[in-house]
This record gives sequence, C-alpha cells and structure tokens, in this order.
Amino acid sequence: MNTKMAKNGFILLPLLLITLVASCVSTGTSRLTKNAVEKVREGDTTKEEIADLLGQPEQMLKLDKDSLDNYVSRVLLEGPPESTLPEGEYEVWTYSQWSYFDIGPILFPSSETLKFCIFVMNRDDICVKKFYAKQGELRF
Repeated sequence: MNTKMAKNGFILLPLLLITLVASCVSTGTSRLTKNAVEKVREGDTTKEEIADLLGQPEQMLKLDKDSLDNYVSRVLLEGPPESTLPEGEYEVWTYSQWSYFDIGPILFPSSETLKFCIFVMNRDDICVKKFYAKQGELRF
C-alpha cells in the first residue's frame, strides 16, 4: 500500500504544482483577430456587419474630425493619422483584447498580448477608416 501511495504521490505532486503555478487571463473581445479586422473593408462594410463579425463594441464615441484625429493619435500613440476624412461627425467603435499566460518564471516563459482596433463610421453607418494594433511581449 505504501508503494502505491508513493507512486500516486510521485505523479500527482508535479501535476498539482503545475496547476498552482500556471495562470491564464484574458479580457476584452475574444473574436478580435487580425483576420477578422481584414474582413472589414473601408468604404463598404456597415456597422451592423462589424457587430455581426466582432460583437458589440466596448466603447462607442461620437467625434468630429479634429477630435477623432486627436483621439486616434493618443490611443495608438502615433502622430495624427493621415486621413482624407472630410469635416463632419463620426461614430467611433473600439475593441480590445488583452491576454496573459504564465507557467511560472522557472519552468517556462510568460506571454502578454494586447490587440486594439478602432473603426470609424460615417453618418451612413459605413466604416470609412479602421486602425488595428497588436503588441506582444515574451518574457523569461
């Protein structure tokens, strides 16, 4: 009986340690992928089609052209976007996904990824501009 318990302990202890050390966290829009964003065609895709593809946005804003340029440059940490959008009101939808995976600093590296997407719709509910950014980091 002691031999059987020792064998079970030998097998269960590493599994228990791995489950205690492993962690995975994800938040945001689970359907946000580069492939999904590429399906959205500027000047053609409607906001209803975007909602069908990715779900409802995490944030919806009504912005004029100047506010839109300022928002995009602050959020994407870039200079003002090169856009040919005329003056007017725009509806802006934002999506993001943050993921973190770790199996402990000794066993394996950890990984962190952030995806962020902005869709700009005109008054006809057509996507006229899209922005997609992905940042990933692999740590040891």
